[in-house]
Amino acid sequence: MSYGTVPKGPDLKAQFQRKKLGTFEFLLYPELWSELDCRAYYCGKQWAEVHFSPRSRELVPAESGIYMFVSRSGYSEFISDHSYVLYVGKATSLNSRYYSYIREQRYLLDHTRERVAELLDHFEGWLYFRYILVPASELDQAENLLKDNLTPPGNTQLKIIGRLQEPMEL
Repeated sequence: MSYGTVPKGPDLKAQFQRKKLGTFEFLLYPELWSELDCRAYYCGKQWAEVHFSPRSRELVPAESGIYMFVSRSGYSEFISDHSYVLYVGKATSLNSRYYSYIREQRYLLDHTRERVAELLDHFEGWLYFRYILVPASELDQAENLLKDNLTPPGNTQLKIIGRLQEPMEL
């Protein structure tokens, strides 16, 4: 590889893996979970879910919507709710965005995002793509409500600063 060449494929994957070997920090802010704006917006909406793999692409619609990557272990028959929201995003075409993640997981994009690629790679086989159809005019609002309230570790652009209460002194 020459100077200035953007690494792709196995070279890029190896570079990312050397930096962190599957370490993901979860920051949880329970006080934000009760905010009424997120609850009111998503109340009554039905999420769909597909196992994240190239074969599932045909099941994802081309309409606009909000999506999240969720990871869970293989114990779903024993433990009813034990998933982790890893990433929240928006798309004008869920199907196109899904396909770009398949390519990003394989480190084939020039703009591969390290944190997202690590999540996709590290949780391979345990990832689910959940989505809900949302009008294009509401995408920004719908995405921000989820990101700010769920604080997924794959998202870095959270707007919760200043919305947290001062801790109580003991």
